[in-house]
Amino acid sequence: MKIKLLSTVLALMLSQNILNADVLAVVNGENLTEEDIKPMLSMFHDAKSIKDLNENEKKMIIDQTLEKKLILQQAIKDKVEENPRFVKIMKNFKDRLIVEFWMKEYLKEIKVSEQEIKDYMAKNKEHHPKKEEIKNKVKMQKFQVQMDEKLSNMKKAAKIEYK
Repeated sequence: MKIKLLSTVLALMLSQNILNADVLAVVNGENLTEEDIKPMLSMFHDAKSIKDLNENEKKMIIDQTLEKKLILQQAIKDKVEENPRFVKIMKNFKDRLIVEFWMKEYLKEIKVSEQEIKDYMAKNKEHHPKKEEIKNKVKMQKFQVQMDEKLSNMKKAAKIEYK
């Protein structure tokens, strides 16, 4: 029993150390990790990790992320999420995000054949875009046709009442 308990405690301590390995700061008890700063790394085109930055850049990114976390903590404390205007904005944002995600996933499924690329090139001889550009244009055309058809079928299957 003692060995099991000791093993469990050691395992928890070890896993906690592993989880905290990338903790860069703690803000009001909440860890600020390298994962939190990843969006800020885009400011530095070559940086894939905080390790790729000099000390001034690291401090700047950590401080800016820390400030955002402080503001977020205050906004949560002030119950912004319960504000009716916020709820409405989030609903609209979520709806747009769902549609955008669904369309991108659907677009991934569309395949363009070599023959379709050749046909496009033959019809558009005056323009000589790169093969990848042609493939993307053909894919978007197919997407639009399929989306129009899909939307038409969705409308037919839906119960729609205009008022």
